[in-house]
Amino acid sequence: MDRSIKRRRKSMGEILKSHPSTCNSSDPQKSEPSKHRGEYSITRMKPAILPWLFVNAKEVYYTFELRNSSVVSRFALNQSGVAQRWTWVDKTHGWSLYLTAPTDNCDTYKLCGAYGSCNIGNSPQCECLDKFVPISSDDWPRTDWSKGCGRKVPLNCRNGDRFLKYSHLKLPDTRHSRFNVGMKLKECETLCSKNCSCMAYANLDIAEGGSGCLFWFDDLIDIREFSEGGQDLYVRMASSEVPPSGTNRKREEIIKGILEQGQEIAVKRLSKTSRQGLHEFMTEVVCIAKLQHRNL
Repeated sequence: MDRSIKRRRKSMGEILKSHPSTCNSSDPQKSEPSKHRGEYSITRMKPAILPWLFVNAKEVYYTFELRNSSVVSRFALNQSGVAQRWTWVDKTHGWSLYLTAPTDNCDTYKLCGAYGSCNIGNSPQCECLDKFVPISSDDWPRTDWSKGCGRKVPLNCRNGDRFLKYSHLKLPDTRHSRFNVGMKLKECETLCSKNCSCMAYANLDIAEGGSGCLFWFDDLIDIREFSEGGQDLYVRMASSEVPPSGTNRKREEIIKGILEQGQEIAVKRLSKTSRQGLHEFMTEVVCIAKLQHRNL
């Protein structure tokens, strides 16, 4: 009996990827990779498409359906590797191009190399993840990012590595990954920390608070950063690079300011390494607006 789990991503902007590997036990190393590798990402899902993610003991795959079943549509992959969705237009009696992928330069596979992250809003578009530096300091300024990035501090698994959280990401390529649908995020960390080959982990499904585990066992490539949305990724780091539990890294500072009219204000200044986006900022503004205090 095929016991498939059908999940729908709540955010239409999320990346939906087909994971080319399986996990049939609590140990991700005991699983065997799938014979078929399918991978396709859409960074700007259109509201006319309803995406689904299917998970069972043998595979994880992505599919979709049109919200309006009366629309005649076809999907094609051309000889250049560009995915195209076409819709039929009765008035012109012809096909109209509706969606293409890749949609921008950041959709280029492993553009920024290992542990490099692409952000289409930045110039240059590639940068190393926090706590990583370019492997080639000469090539990086020339926009040759192929060699990627390396850790500032090498791993030392025997002395106890830890995991650093990165947010608002498109998850890395899953060629060397394993998954488990029944584990919680804390269990993901425990299992990954026991295997020195496990480089990162994340929730397999982000719906309803998150569930399941996805593990990576090689360098992390094809990462993309968003200003909002995306997923959390927990990357293995030397223990000295991760703040102790119960403490927060300094990401911001509050300073006093005075407007031209003489009104005193509090100014929040983010650090260069902060990954706070518009969504977090607006949430904080709403929370402050609800407070009642003589200084607010």
